[in-house]
Amino acid sequence: MLDRRACILGTAALLAAPARAQPARDLTIASLGGALQEAQRATLFRPFADATSRRVLEETWTGGIATLRARRLAGEARWDLVLLEGDALRLACEEGLLLPLEAAPFGGPAAFVPGAVQPCGIGHLVSAMLLSWDRSRVPVAPQGWADLFDPARLAGRRALRRTARGTLEMALLAEGVPPAALTATLATPEGVERAFAQLARIRDLTAWWDRPAQPGLWLAAGEVALAAADQGRIMAQVAEGADLGIVWTRSLQAPLFWAIVAGSPNLAQALEFLAFASATPQQASMADRIAAAPALRAASPAAGGQGPHAPQTRATAIAIDDGFWAGPGVALEARLAAFAAS
Repeated sequence: MLDRRACILGTAALLAAPARAQPARDLTIASLGGALQEAQRATLFRPFADATSRRVLEETWTGGIATLRARRLAGEARWDLVLLEGDALRLACEEGLLLPLEAAPFGGPAAFVPGAVQPCGIGHLVSAMLLSWDRSRVPVAPQGWADLFDPARLAGRRALRRTARGTLEMALLAEGVPPAALTATLATPEGVERAFAQLARIRDLTAWWDRPAQPGLWLAAGEVALAAADQGRIMAQVAEGADLGIVWTRSLQAPLFWAIVAGSPNLAQALEFLAFASATPQQASMADRIAAAPALRAASPAAGGQGPHAPQTRATAIAIDDGFWAGPGVALEARLAAFAAS
């Protein structure tokens, strides 16, 4: 697997010069915690450390451009690689917080699912946000996002992520906006008002989450009845015995990306890790453990049955437009934060 090291040394040589003034240290990777990071530890971090006889340190963060900006201002350089979402990736790349990457050493853009290769990021897996519910408290199974925003039909508290990205798309889907028209609708003042009007319907019933593990835990504890939640975390709760239902259709999907932090003194090792993590066996193993779609086409499981890889799930999945959320949509995050705090 690590024979790909030779093909990435050219890229390493081109980018390594700014980092040489810093002292070497162990390769340090920041991921997003929970079941996802546990799977990465088993399939990526430990196997890579064993294969290279090098230490790999891991940390956990919640993602976001604000954290990367703050670390740059504070002069902190403890991280070499980070896992982050596409909107933060694009902004951080534009601001020089991340290093540009060549896709060719990792198979090129054609080897990955659409959108999973960006100027500063290589796709890890495709994250999905879906509707889940507590079977013991919601006897009538919800059919889609409209039920999340209809307390008259299904009572109980709801859990929503404290971000406009994804949450506003759910609100518009609940109102009946076609998936193909979501971004165009959100790009208009009228569309934004329609989305927030849906959120206002459940304002007093909403618990806002910031960490992906929270909605699954809240559902299992009976603190909320329905939740917009990360697919991998919910399936981890189900595997542990939680009686949770899942609506597989119309999940909101977007790649998660590996990126190298600008100023990393371990550039060659970071590129070597990316080659390892982007290989078919590792991608397939991650997809199996976290029940998510891999970013690498060759690692995709065969479709079948019911669940994340079922034909109906794949056919109805809706891609989040990270270009919008790294551009015009940025201003909507402040409005969502104020709405959630009000």
